[in-house]
Amino acid sequence: MRRINHLRRILMAAAAAMSIFMNANAQSGKPPVLRIDPSQAYGGNISDFFSDVTYIPLETTKESLFGDIGKLIVTDSSFVIADMDTRSTLFFRPNGRFAGKVKWPANTMPEIKYDRSGQVIQVYYIHQYDEARKSLAYYSLSGQAIPAPRLRNYVYPQGHLPLGQGYSLRLNNCQFGKGAQPKDSIFYLAEIYKGDALYKRLLPYNQRAKMAFCYLFGKVVNAGGDFSGFIVQDGVTYMATAVENLMYRISKDTAVPVYQVVFPMNTAYPQSVLQMKDTRLLDSVKAAARPVGTIISISKIFYNKRKLFFKGESPYYLSYLSTGANSIYNFVYDTLSRQLVSLERLAPDAGCSFLPAFDPRDGLMINGVYHHGGRIYSYVSSLDMFNAKEKTKNKHPQYPPVLKEYFKKQTRKSNPVLVSMKLKE
Repeated sequence: MRRINHLRRILMAAAAAMSIFMNANAQSGKPPVLRIDPSQAYGGNISDFFSDVTYIPLETTKESLFGDIGKLIVTDSSFVIADMDTRSTLFFRPNGRFAGKVKWPANTMPEIKYDRSGQVIQVYYIHQYDEARKSLAYYSLSGQAIPAPRLRNYVYPQGHLPLGQGYSLRLNNCQFGKGAQPKDSIFYLAEIYKGDALYKRLLPYNQRAKMAFCYLFGKVVNAGGDFSGFIVQDGVTYMATAVENLMYRISKDTAVPVYQVVFPMNTAYPQSVLQMKDTRLLDSVKAAARPVGTIISISKIFYNKRKLFFKGESPYYLSYLSTGANSIYNFVYDTLSRQLVSLERLAPDAGCSFLPAFDPRDGLMINGVYHHGGRIYSYVSSLDMFNAKEKTKNKHPQYPPVLKEYFKKQTRKSNPVLVSMKLKE
């Protein structure tokens, strides 16, 4: 008992020291450096991190059959999927039943966004040969075409991330174009609104002081997107600036730097370019090709107790079927033990019936995991589901009724299976 109490005191002291260290650094504006080497990330079992793993087969019919999940949107009442093969947006109910689909107009590429405040799906149809030709369509969460929603129907302003209690986040940038000179002026990368009124400006960046950053990037991840890389927990979200990889904790009142993430030189975009002051050199940096798979930013940042989850983002990915370093993009960092784990290296176990919980090919690498309603979502192809079933027969897995029915009636060519799970406390 004395040894247990002594160990408990050590752990409490370590946690307190970490908290003091992070708070002191946050107040000074110099967050602790978090060095992340994907090649050194550990693995483990899926049940070490997730519980209540639930499989949701997406109904497969002649009308609903599609190729691959290009984008997944999880809402309270549906799953919305963009598929390049069938050139359509598909809608499925929470139980996986098919609700309908919308075919894309010819010669267009869609930009699909979930407007959380208006509870609608926005689709920008952009002409493949003329980017100036755009059209905007709205759909309900179940797939019905609807007129543009009235602004009075919005709880939060359009294009904002709801933080709760009437507050929302709007993202800006400090970018300036070729031929222009940086201004000795402050540009705020984030703004907080209370209703329609500006409440507070956050993340001040001076174009002249941050010349290279503003010229090359000038924003946080998904600044022009639909906030798909942001997770809000109790009015707080986390985000990071591109290349700098400065991770901020954002609330309605503050933007606190919590970490600066540093990747190995062979993995990440070189931070040395941020010191350049010559636009001609910066133009050459823009034109230079970076190796496929280079991590340029981080997204999908959130905490679960002492564990920090985040994803490395790359403009271009290279697919690997093995667990080599080039395919590691999703991380779990234990802020107390300082152990780094990769989601790509988690192995199926009895908690998930020895079936994969993530796409072992491109899905996890490109899209990462999805968050909604306190649960984590991913997907697995039917090919991988049936292959895993064959390989694990000797483990005598216990399948729930929905999977028994799925394996009985579906094939390797059926639609993917969504996976819903809880983070383990």
